[in-house]
Amino acid sequence: MATLLKGPDERALEEEFQKGLVAWRRRDYETALASFHFCEQQAEEHNPRLNLYRSWLGRVLIEQGDSAGVELCRCGAYFEQEDPQVFYNLALVERRLGNRAELVNALRRGLRIAPQDPRLRQLQQEIGIRRPPVFRRLDRDHPLNRWLGLLRHRFSRRLA
Repeated sequence: MATLLKGPDERALEEEFQKGLVAWRRRDYETALASFHFCEQQAEEHNPRLNLYRSWLGRVLIEQGDSAGVELCRCGAYFEQEDPQVFYNLALVERRLGNRAELVNALRRGLRIAPQDPRLRQLQQEIGIRRPPVFRRLDRDHPLNRWLGLLRHRFSRRLA
């Protein structure tokens, strides 16, 4: 069970968060839930890791069958601007719930802030997200879209 603190001691929050991650990896979801819940409750609104705590708490709730966890993940992602893990957690939750459109949205937002994140890229590859055609008014199979799409693909691989 999480220990109680008098005020938001950042070091203690980080220790509790790490305890939750260890419990998550061991599939000890009760301990992970208690740790992530403690972090989410004790972190102040200006804490830069609050969205991360919310996303992990949401992920544990989903793992335990509580669909309310998706709202915590969405809330964390709504306010997040830097941490790709928040979007990865949201994407996994959306995939588990079968929300493909929301999953794609979470991946795109995460890749916007961290284009080279290997977890987001792997998940994108697993679900098969295609880029939109170069010219959206033309069919995807139009020769111009195919040729320019091939060039775009080759050019983007060289930049990576």
